[in-house]
Amino acid sequence: MFFFHTEYKKQIKLGTKCLIVGIIEMFKALKPEPSNAERRWFEEHPQLCHLFQMKQGSKKNVSNHKVQGMWVLLLHTVDVSKRREVWFIVNDVHIRHRLREHTLISCLNCRNYRLSYKEIGDRKFVKCHFKAVDDLEFHKTFPWGRYSFDYMVKEVFHTVDHFGGLVKEKMLWPLPGFCLRLELLAFETIPKLGMRFRESVERADIDYMRMCQSTFKEIEMRGFTLSRVNRELDRKLLCVCFNLIFVVSHMILTTSCQPEMMKKALLPDLTEEKDDVDVPDLAVDC
Repeated sequence: MFFFHTEYKKQIKLGTKCLIVGIIEMFKALKPEPSNAERRWFEEHPQLCHLFQMKQGSKKNVSNHKVQGMWVLLLHTVDVSKRREVWFIVNDVHIRHRLREHTLISCLNCRNYRLSYKEIGDRKFVKCHFKAVDDLEFHKTFPWGRYSFDYMVKEVFHTVDHFGGLVKEKMLWPLPGFCLRLELLAFETIPKLGMRFRESVERADIDYMRMCQSTFKEIEMRGFTLSRVNRELDRKLLCVCFNLIFVVSHMILTTSCQPEMMKKALLPDLTEEKDDVDVPDLAVDC
């Protein structure tokens, strides 16, 4: 499960239906307008509130999706035995993405599913999610972070397996799921890319999730090509030689403007001990 190095410069069209901007705009334009109590239910929801904190583009019809960083990661996927985490190697930068990293970036609830989960609804969209809408307490406490992580990991494996190591350029490939945090991962773990394409959000609350702490620069909001990302990576390779394993959780815990103790307190609140037990892999475990 990997792409051959000859494919690293090839580009496709990644499609996604994770339309956060459109949903927020639709919510704000609802007619008749929701009551104050109804609006507060969404804006103060322990997980949905983060979506309202994300900075939106100043121009209409501009999506927050910038998928080429995510495509770079997918092209550099490492073939490992583990099924609960994904590894990428970009310019000798080793990037691990597991439930811990997903939690730190998204701040969503990533605790275990409750025992009655399957009684309320199975994984089929209609049976599970529409029943969740009827049960407001279930909706608030359901681990949407874990659900979105499990779904995206499955989609990453499916995507890489589908291509079989070779890229057919200019094809359209749908990548469903909550992919925003995977789009951000390359820019978080490779500082050169982060500095070139993203900027800090002014006056962002320190309690905001990592995805809300920065945004794509206004000049990049219309999107950028894979070749531009690769040019930045090539310049970086000439300037700096990376021989360290660079894990996003380490970066967030040590370089964020937020106090380290607050970050350490975040994981116990949103995850559980040994809740991401995986199959062994000699290369990864060493």
